[in-house]
Amino acid sequence: MSIKLLINERDSGYKSPAYIIACTDDFLYSEAMNVIRGGGDGGDGQIVDVFDIADTSQSVPINSIIDLLNTVSLFSQRQIVVIRNFQKAGKDKIELIIKYLTNPSLNSVLFIMHKKVKDKSNKSKNSAVIESLITPSKKNAKVSLELPVIDLDIARKDVLAWVAGKAARLGISISNPAITFMNEIYGDNLGMLSNEIEKLSLLGKKKLALEDVLETSYGEKEGNTFHLTDVIAKLDTKKALNALRLVIAKTDPLMLLGAINWKLSTIHDKRLAQCFEILIDTEMRLKGSNPDLPMDWTVLRLIQMLR
Repeated sequence: MSIKLLINERDSGYKSPAYIIACTDDFLYSEAMNVIRGGGDGGDGQIVDVFDIADTSQSVPINSIIDLLNTVSLFSQRQIVVIRNFQKAGKDKIELIIKYLTNPSLNSVLFIMHKKVKDKSNKSKNSAVIESLITPSKKNAKVSLELPVIDLDIARKDVLAWVAGKAARLGISISNPAITFMNEIYGDNLGMLSNEIEKLSLLGKKKLALEDVLETSYGEKEGNTFHLTDVIAKLDTKKALNALRLVIAKTDPLMLLGAINWKLSTIHDKRLAQCFEILIDTEMRLKGSNPDLPMDWTVLRLIQMLR
């Protein structure tokens, strides 16, 4: 289940009076809130009341939230209420919500949002609090409906499809090479990927290619990673160092290494294995003992290796 499912539920008028929304990434929570509020993706705009269990400075009693759910909205067809960080809810709050769910208001929609937790093998799973709502037990046996659970998390293997889907919802199409390049640079950082997609959507084009991604990511031709890698391949030390000067001023060194790695992988040369070793060595130094390692040192080593 995903953001797309949430959009479908919204567009169909929310068939259930309550939903559980699970994720591990705050970015996905923001995406879900945008959908619920009706922002973009065909939404009409919606007033939403949000209560955060983790915010002790502005704590609102669960009974007050339930009263709100049982109140007919004066401004929209249904009252929309979000309870965030429900994994932090105590026993008393859980029992009150379960009691409400035995006879939920049909004039409201409740979204119970929670952050998934990591198990011993570092896999995400529902918190015990949420399991108490969705797993049959003596405590919730009287709940009159099965709560739909919308899991927003995206598996690493599905990130490329997510990028394509996000782009489609913004009315643009991004080529496969461009999506692959973005994935190499940003990995599974959905927030960064989303920012790049939104920048591409502002270019005024319906179909975006790799060149467009390079333009938004690195600017002018002489100052992008492709140009840098090309002049490295041509063994032009002077141009390579000039290109590096333009790129490094606006690019994180680790992201730059990812871009160079991606471009080098398209070159057929028996010495590439040694080049990759140089990139790996640079990455280890940047992450460890020498975070201020000059990148020109790496560029010069790559040129030397390719001679």
